[in-house]
Amino acid sequence: MVTVAQRHRDAAAALAEAVALRVSNGYTGRNDLLTAEVRLNDAEYQLQRALTDAENARLALNSLAGVGSSDMIPADTMLCPDTTIPSTGQSIYNRPEMAMASKQIDIKGYEARMADAAYKPNLSVGINGSYTSPGYDFRAAPDPNYSVYATLSIPIFEWGKRGNTRRMGKHATAVAEEQMRSTADRLQLEAETARCNYTKACEQVKLTASSLLKAEESRRLTTEKYYEGSVSVTDVINAQIYYLDACQNHIASKLDACMAKSSLEYVYGY
Repeated sequence: MVTVAQRHRDAAAALAEAVALRVSNGYTGRNDLLTAEVRLNDAEYQLQRALTDAENARLALNSLAGVGSSDMIPADTMLCPDTTIPSTGQSIYNRPEMAMASKQIDIKGYEARMADAAYKPNLSVGINGSYTSPGYDFRAAPDPNYSVYATLSIPIFEWGKRGNTRRMGKHATAVAEEQMRSTADRLQLEAETARCNYTKACEQVKLTASSLLKAEESRRLTTEKYYEGSVSVTDVINAQIYYLDACQNHIASKLDACMAKSSLEYVYGY
């Protein structure tokens, strides 16, 4: 944007100089010179505003990067987006959100089985060992004494608690499955929206590029006709304004395309 503003200022200065020469030679009135000088002042103002915006953007970038405000971070000065639509071979099921939702289903299933395990028959087997003195047959030395046991616990009646526990486990698992389907629908919508936005952004880049070429040719032809004396200075200024708008729109469309491409790559996990 700074480069575009500088070119526009230079074009306005060249026009003001040409008009001043024509006024001094008596080919046109002073009103044309005043009009050209006003346009030059406006071009100077737009250049200063572009420089201010660029400096503010640099300071914001330094703050985000955690470096000093006086440091210069190398950055691209031109946006060159790839206007071809990439193939979306990646699946939304590779997204971390889907993996988390799938793990939630597994967790709820494990919790349901653990809760149901409390109502299953429980077999406990163990062994105890000790030394006793006096030992067997009243020996003075201590003798080892071992005992082996097995305990079987079978829940018989829990007043319907087992059935409620099972139903709660199934319900929690079903809720997790529904949340996973909802997550898949949301991610699919995000993917389709991102792809649509990127497609439209690429079309806008091509459209503004075509408009830029036409505006540039119109400005050149209008300037030549002014030097020939067949058009007024207002026509030249209008042609310069149209060219400036076309340049700014083209830059904005390329920025939108880059942002849309980043969103598309994020959605598909590139």
